[in-house]
Amino acid sequence: MALRNTDERYLVEMARNGDVEAFESLIQSVKLLVVNTAFQYLKDYEEALDCSQEVFIKAFKNMSSYKENSAFSTWIYQITKNQCIDMLRRRKGVNLSIDESMEDEDAPDIQLPAPESQEPENHTIRQSRIQAVRDAIEQLPDKLREVCVLRDIQELSYQEISELLDIPEGTVKSRLNSARAKLREILEKQIELFE
Repeated sequence: MALRNTDERYLVEMARNGDVEAFESLIQSVKLLVVNTAFQYLKDYEEALDCSQEVFIKAFKNMSSYKENSAFSTWIYQITKNQCIDMLRRRKGVNLSIDESMEDEDAPDIQLPAPESQEPENHTIRQSRIQAVRDAIEQLPDKLREVCVLRDIQELSYQEISELLDIPEGTVKSRLNSARAKLREILEKQIELFE
């Protein structure tokens, strides 16, 4: 749910004055962004949910520090990234890179809706394809992965990504093109899955 600028400004002002319902409306507009971002860093769905709750608490406590020269989603994205980094630092012996490979048991089930008549063999192929794409995304360098996830998975606009990452839209497009080219290169090695 995207908010219009006037709606967002009004809700921000109300939330700054302690209006919990206004803050909840703001959070509803960014909840998916926060959870998905946390999952990309932490690779654990339960931890991502815990992280999201911490982010929302910090955001509510620090509403007075939010400057409206950027979108609320940009501000909360930065809080999310910082919270994830803090959580990763608290883990003992964990590399801070978000290149860490995803463990299957930690990943939420990403399942595309399947037709009722789908055969078990087709279902297995479909799941293999999903896993191959997930693994390929994990192999991308951080900057490319971040743009790819924000655009192709979280479906943010180029402008929204530009604001979130504080980079020009042209850089967003360039990184996305590089990410997609790299994904094609990685996935071509597994072409038999996609024939």
